[in-house]
Amino acid sequence: MAEKNFVIMLVCTGNTCRSPMAHGILRSMIEAENISNVEIVSSGTGTLEGYPPTSNAVQASKNNGIDISDLYSQTITAEMVQTSDLILALAFHHYLFITQRYPDTDGKVFMVKAFPDKNPSRELSVEDPLGLSLEDYLGTHRELEAELRRAWPAIKQRIDEKLL
Repeated sequence: MAEKNFVIMLVCTGNTCRSPMAHGILRSMIEAENISNVEIVSSGTGTLEGYPPTSNAVQASKNNGIDISDLYSQTITAEMVQTSDLILALAFHHYLFITQRYPDTDGKVFMVKAFPDKNPSRELSVEDPLGLSLEDYLGTHRELEAELRRAWPAIKQRIDEKLL
């Protein structure tokens, strides 16, 4: 019998700033709890394939004890959406992109700042730090970490429901 896996996808625009930082944060949280069979994926709605995270995203993560240098950008695909158990959009336009392009996603697409509630809005978007200072990236990293820690009990509950 094949092992069950739980797949969490984080989505932003270029997959070089917000979603890689969130990917690293979530990966470190899962590793800290010694949870297996969970895969973290990040992707972009408007990216090119194979680009590393920006140097400021790597540095902001490193400053918080997280290494994201192994991540590379990838474009969101129908297969990725289909195989994901939970999809967390970093901004409202990412949420709209996913739900409009892939309408058969009810119950698994949320804005990270709204999860586990299903009330998306522009005000809940995580601002893109692309082109801004390291200090701005550090602020985005803090915001992402706070939101993922807040959402962690509900994320863990979904993992447990599928894997147990």
